[in-house]
Amino acid sequence: MALTRFQRAAAGVWTQSISRARRADWLAVAGEIVIVVIGILIAFQLDRWAEHWRRDQERLLYLERLAEESDRNLGALERLSLDYARVTGEVLGLIRASSDPARRAGVARLPEYGCGTLHLPAARLQTAVIDEVADAGSLELIPDPGLRYLLHSAAALARRGDRQLDYFRASFQRFGDPFDRYTIWRVDPASGALSCHVALDALNRDPGGASLLARIYRDRRRYAESIYEQIAAQRVLRDRARCLRTGTC
Repeated sequence: MALTRFQRAAAGVWTQSISRARRADWLAVAGEIVIVVIGILIAFQLDRWAEHWRRDQERLLYLERLAEESDRNLGALERLSLDYARVTGEVLGLIRASSDPARRAGVARLPEYGCGTLHLPAARLQTAVIDEVADAGSLELIPDPGLRYLLHSAAALARRGDRQLDYFRASFQRFGDPFDRYTIWRVDPASGALSCHVALDALNRDPGGASLLARIYRDRRRYAESIYEQIAAQRVLRDRARCLRTGTC
């Protein structure tokens, strides 16, 4: 008896469901489903666009920072190169004056000429942006393979330059004792002003004087090559970052 009442109730529910389904507007239901699906797709697309826009802004900011850092490094290296070339030219002048009495007299009248012979200046390069290339996440900001190569090249040259600076400074320390004895420094008791000159006549009388100057000049030219390589690398890196940022490559 109970089962019969349950069967009747179930049959009634099924009949009502069939009746409502027959009266339902399936076209409207399908339209609502389509609207929902389109809304979801638009939301996904907008999210993708926002992510692309964010990555593009990060890439442009990275390129801007890279160009600014490279430009600062380039300026520092060029100033270093000018000062370094001036002193290296003075060393060459000492070599020429050693065999020419008239030149020796002219050099003797120049204040502090050749007194920086053993000085090796260095530029403090900024590498914070370049070092970011080692971060896997930052690699996504550098889709250009040419720029990646330039970044690795500039970083490698900077490390090589540091090693060469240490090497040549150690080399110049060996030249220090034999050359310093001919570098005469004086202080004016009245004004306290410092003055310096290289005693070329005495240096010229030293049997090893000519060879000493030649070795110093040789090493200064070798170190200059490292400076020029870094200048070229920083200039190309800066120009590449700028053209990628402006889209003119």
